[in-house]
Amino acid sequence: MASPDGISVLVFDGENIEDAGVLASLDTFEELTSRYSYDKNPDEDPGSSRPCEYFDLIVGSGHGGFLALMFGRMGMQVSSVKKAYGEFHSSIHLAQADPERRGNDLESFLQNLIREELGTDDPSDHLLIPGTSAPVMKCRTAVLASTPDDLSFPTTFRTYRVRDNKTANCSILHAIRASTATAGRLPAVVINEETFESASSLGHRYPVEIALMEAEVAFPGRPLRCKVSIGSGHPGYISHLKDDELSTERAQIHLASDPILRSHMVAVRLARVGQDGLYFRFDVEQGLQLQSCSTGNIAGRVRTHTRQYLKMAETGKRLNKALKSLKGELPKRSGESNVPVSQEPAPPTEELHISSVPPIETYMHELYAEGHGLPLWDPEPQGASPLSTSAVSKINT
Repeated sequence: MASPDGISVLVFDGENIEDAGVLASLDTFEELTSRYSYDKNPDEDPGSSRPCEYFDLIVGSGHGGFLALMFGRMGMQVSSVKKAYGEFHSSIHLAQADPERRGNDLESFLQNLIREELGTDDPSDHLLIPGTSAPVMKCRTAVLASTPDDLSFPTTFRTYRVRDNKTANCSILHAIRASTATAGRLPAVVINEETFESASSLGHRYPVEIALMEAEVAFPGRPLRCKVSIGSGHPGYISHLKDDELSTERAQIHLASDPILRSHMVAVRLARVGQDGLYFRFDVEQGLQLQSCSTGNIAGRVRTHTRQYLKMAETGKRLNKALKSLKGELPKRSGESNVPVSQEPAPPTEELHISSVPPIETYMHELYAEGHGLPLWDPEPQGASPLSTSAVSKINT
């Protein structure tokens, strides 16, 4: 677990669970963990690394929630997670077209995986917050899901207790189902009479900002030491080519979830309070647009594009700097800001906590002044169809 001097946060972007972004996320994160393992012990198998041992909080949306729970709550090794996803993908999603049957097969797969990894059949040990007989979890995990009745803010399922705004202590399996349920692909689930599906498909694909707030909830008053955000591949360049009402409305919708803008906003916010140099974003920039694991065997192409991204000098430099930050080897205060939006001196580092980061709206005019412009994904990503109530799994906890 990280030093009490600061907390380390890992964030996984959301994606439909069978899309190419899952492979890109895993390969990118594997490079980070392999370097960490090598620095610790060059003779150690890099696949044996357990991220729960050096991240304090792991947050995920969509497939990122699936990964967060496997790495965090279940404490799985990187190699085990890659193997599990490979088995899941080949045995379920390509073989089944019916969403309800996919959901049933996913539950069977997860039941076996959770039982094997946790080494117990006791249902209380399979809860997000397990019974008192289970080992104490040092790494905390938060998973996002949304209810179609109110999309303004997602529900956070946690592996730790909180004072305010508690959510159901459901099972790991049901939290994964809620995080990954996508209309037309996996059925929504009902937990304690509320319907949930993937927050990623309902506007919360990039949970970097929510992760900052959740860090303060999980570790109140603790400063941030390192925040690593793993993307699932850039969905495409942004443009606004048609001068019509529909195009403008779509542009406004995509602006709200643009990964470049949202990542930049977090960097700006941290820089303004003297915490620049603590946030690291990794996202394959080219080659994954409209790639889906359900359209042929594209694992090799995804790996090629991801490897090329990881070979870039700038990517390697940021990976190494992220590792130094993760291990507490960087100075507490960065000497220069990577997002120079203000000449105001930052307060002393020892006074800075996650809760001191100002709201995003404070910097919106500065972001627009930098010329981000109105977006329209090109190519257009595949959006989720309206929620189908014909296939909904009901769960009561």
